[in-house]
This record gives sequence, C-alpha cells and structure tokens, in this order.
Amino acid sequence: MKAVKYVAALLFAAGFAWGVGSCVADLEEYNPSGSTADNLFGTESGHTGLVNICYSQLRKEFYGRENAAFISMLGTDIIHESRNRTDYSPAALYGSKLVPENSGLIKNCWERLYIPINDCNAAIERAVTAAYSSEALRRSREAEARFLRAFYYWHIVEQWGGVQLKLDETKAALTTATRSSVRDFYEKCILPDLEFAARDLPAVQADHGRATKASAQGMLARMYLTWASHLQYFENNPTEAEEYYRKAKAAADTIINNQGAFNVSLYDDVAEVFDPTNNKDNKEAMFVVSHSIQTGLNPQKAVNRLCTYFVSTYEKGMGVVQDKDNGYAVTEFAPTRYLLELYGDSDARYAAFFKEVWRCNDSTATGRDWTETNVRLYGKDSTVFAAGPDVPTRFKRKLEFKVGDTVLYYTRKSVPNKATVRYAVRDIDDLYNPDGTFKGATSDNFFPQLRKYDDPLYLTIDGTSTSGRLDVILMRLAEMYLIAAEAQFHLTQNDNNPEAISYINELRRRAAIPLGSTNNDVAPGEIAASGNGQGGYLNFILDERARELCGELLRWYDLKRTKQLEHRLGPSSSVHANPNVTLFDKEKHYVRPVPITFLQSINNAAEFGNNPNY
Repeated sequence: MKAVKYVAALLFAAGFAWGVGSCVADLEEYNPSGSTADNLFGTESGHTGLVNICYSQLRKEFYGRENAAFISMLGTDIIHESRNRTDYSPAALYGSKLVPENSGLIKNCWERLYIPINDCNAAIERAVTAAYSSEALRRSREAEARFLRAFYYWHIVEQWGGVQLKLDETKAALTTATRSSVRDFYEKCILPDLEFAARDLPAVQADHGRATKASAQGMLARMYLTWASHLQYFENNPTEAEEYYRKAKAAADTIINNQGAFNVSLYDDVAEVFDPTNNKDNKEAMFVVSHSIQTGLNPQKAVNRLCTYFVSTYEKGMGVVQDKDNGYAVTEFAPTRYLLELYGDSDARYAAFFKEVWRCNDSTATGRDWTETNVRLYGKDSTVFAAGPDVPTRFKRKLEFKVGDTVLYYTRKSVPNKATVRYAVRDIDDLYNPDGTFKGATSDNFFPQLRKYDDPLYLTIDGTSTSGRLDVILMRLAEMYLIAAEAQFHLTQNDNNPEAISYINELRRRAAIPLGSTNNDVAPGEIAASGNGQGGYLNFILDERARELCGELLRWYDLKRTKQLEHRLGPSSSVHANPNVTLFDKEKHYVRPVPITFLQSINNAAEFGNNPNY
C-alpha cells in the first residue's frame, strides 16, 4: 500500500509538464496490481515517480508559501514584517515566541524538510537496482534525488545546526535520534551529493522544473562558499576555508565561462529578469520550483502566495482600487530603510525591482473631494486640500483624476512638497525615522513594493484565492558572479581586487543608467567605505547581494554563514541596518530551536537535547 500512496502523491503533487489532472484519491483504497514498493520502484516508471515525489514538498508546502519566506527573509537587515503583522512570525524578532514549544513556523519547517529527505534516501538507495532503459537516465534520476537531498539538508543544517543526518531510507518509526556535526552534513552528504549531481545531471531536462546540470553546479558553488564561510567565521580555520573559497570560485567560473553548455545566460537588461512574461522560460534561471498555470495541477489551492506577500497597502488611495495589475495585498513583508537606500541613482535595479507609482484605475473617482480622513492620512495641507460642506469650492482641491493619472507615490526619496502635490505621497520619512526605526501607526503599510513576484496570471483579486501560478526562481546566473566575486575577495583579502570587481561590474552594467554604461561601476574607494566597523569587502559584497538578490529567499542564509546577523541587527549593531530587530542574541539565534514535538517523539530526548540556550 505504501507504493500506491507514493503513486497518488506522484500524480497530484509532482506536477511537471505532463498534463495530469484527474482525481487520484481512490487509488489509496484499491490496489488492483498488488504492487509492492520493491517491485514498483524497481521499474523505470516507478522509480521516476519516486524521484518526482522528492520534488513535491518544494511546491506543496515550502516555496511559494509562508515557511521558506519567513525563515529566509525575516529577522534580517533588508526585510521586516509589515507593520500590522508585528511578531506574526517568531523567527522575525527573535523574541519570546521563538521557543521549542512553538507549534507553527519552526515545527512546520522542520517536518516539511525532513519528510522529503526520506523520499530522497529511498530514491537513492533504489536507483542502484532500478531497471532503466539506459544507464545515463538511471544516473540522472539518482542525481536528481541527490541534488534534492543536499538542497533540503542545506536548509536543515543552516537553520538548526548539527541535528539528525540520516542517509538511508527509514522504513519504520524511529524511536531514537543521533546528532551529527555540521562538518558531517557538508562532508558526508551535501558536497558529495552535489558533486555527483553536477557530474551526472543533463544540461536540459524534458520536464520543466527538474534539476539540471546548471542547478547542481550552481548549488555546488553556493555550498562551497557556505562551507568556506562556516570554516572561516565559526571554526576560525582560514587555511581550510581558503581551499573551499577556491572551489567556490572555480565552480562559479565553470558556469560563467560555459553558459551555452549549461543552457543559461544573463539578460541584457535587468528589467527583463523578473518580467512575468519571461517567468516560465527564464534564460537566467538555474533552478525553479514550478507552479502550473492550470490550477488543477497544483497540489492545493494556495501554492504560490509570494505574489501577495510584498504588496503595499494601496487601496486607501483615492482613485486606485485593487486589481490584478496592482496585486492582492496580504502584506507580510516590507523593505527596510537600509535596503531602499542601498541603490544609487544610476542603478536601474531599483526601478526594475520596486514599484513606487500607482495610477488611477477607478473610473468612478473623477471629481471626488479629498475627505478629511484622507487629508489627515496623507498629511495634506488643509488650506490646499480643504474638506467639508462649509469650505468654499475655490479652496477645495478635488481629485479630478482620469484613468492613468498618478494617484499614489510611495517612494524611497524625501519629497519636500508632499503636502501640496495633487496626488497622495508617502515618502521614506513617513515610514522610517532617520536611524531606520519605524515611524507612524502600526497600520501604515505604505512602502515601495517589491515586484519580483508580480503575477498577472493571478487567479482572482477578490480575496477568494491567493493562488499565484508563476514559478519561484531559486537560483539564477547572477548569483554565480556574486559567488565568484566574494570568493576572490576572500582569497586575496584586498578591497581593490580587479578580478573580483570585474564580476560585480558585469552585473552593474546591465543595470546601469543609461543601459550598458559605466555609470554604475564600482567607484574608487566604494568598497573600503562599506566597512562600517567590519571588513570592507565583506560588507560590500553583502550589500551588493542585497541589491541584486533582495527578496529571493537567501538573505538569512547569507548573514548566518558570514556570522553577520549580530553586526546588522539591533540598535547597537555596527552596521545599523535593521534597528527594529532588538532581541537578537549571538549566543543563541544563529540556529533555531528543535521542535518539542520531535523531542517528544523519541526515547532519547535528553541525550539529543535542544540547541544551546533554548
């Protein structure tokens, strides 16, 4: 019966481009073939189905939903919770809810990462005897399972540290658990699995969403860099760290210098990267979690909610109403002042990645008066925007907007005349104090809106569905340039290393104003000036990763691996990037608590223990 459950999960959850859409619930009740797991997974189709299951949690429960977004972005220097969601996630503020007893986010992430690992273990073990039509295909399927196992275990070891590392299939309930070191995670699983996958995965897969050679090679570069960072910053082992910085640079260079062989390339204009029309066939993407534009193929109603999480509150503006172009505002995440101010005026990434202007889309708004409520809400000059029946018409400024006119302007700039311009303005000084701390009421969610997950295929906009249907890009070619640059900086420990700077400038020139110019190049002294009490090139590369990769579900991992959370969070940090996070404890919060539900399920909970200080 276990085999039949796997088949049911395969048909509904794997969801590659095969057009499967029929109901499969009855399969669990009746097994006409009498197949066992051993003989089913010994066939090419059966084992391929098992590999497909290894992907399902990525789509069903993780990427596109709250879990991955919260643990990878909140509690960092560039993203904070929206004002009306304060402490919604215990991982965001490192407060009293970040405890082993929490039954929400931390427990969910733990379970939803460990569940597919057992599927990966089963697929890897059974690949040896599975009867494939070709050895290349058999090794490719095993490589997919190894890639995914490494991917899941990367999340686990970075979030929880040295917990349970299991590399064989579990066929019965576990009653005990054993800890493994962080080194074991990387040296016994993550790195060898990715080396295997990089060797045996094909450059192109027939099914959209499968891991490819670029996925494995790129993940290998990311993990070499992560392990090098851990060796340097957590184990104080610079000699061994240098070996892995070299490997990280070599792995990234392999892709950068052979883009055709890996079937990837940079877009000429950074605005094209997250253009929704490029989403399903994105030439820069190296690994994606696919969500179907056919809603019946998605594993549950609300799979990709990222299109709603970054949406600013715009419905309060006169002349603009909620629609598909503007997005459905669940509003979970907002940019910090630090992030908004990282972009220079010649950097086109800001305009490509953020929305500041909303235009009138409400034909009924023409001629409507500014009400007293909106005059107060947007800080308008009451002598210009007078309201009420007793005010002479000549002193009253009406909307008089037509469809297409600017009605809302939420900007990172300071607008000196915002009280008198005819449209509503929320500038950076309305949302933040100069030091980056919050300003205004907790209901104020007026901020430039991250556009990387905009979804014009959004199913409905009336609140009855929050199901976006675009793919989530988990790795793209631009990251390889940043990995190569960071590794090169570390290898030379020189702020002015020309080779490292050349990688950065290649990305900056496709994001320059005007396009392709050197106006956005790294300026003399720019890297050293990024020191802020820490190493110049380290802060510089973290800031550059923020400019390029903001919102792409990597930030917490970047600050953790470089041990920079303590330097970028809180009012006493050296960089002062997010002073709103005041409770970070460097002796405790570089890992999450082990869920109490797991400890209660094993007989040696005292021996296994929780992470320090939890």
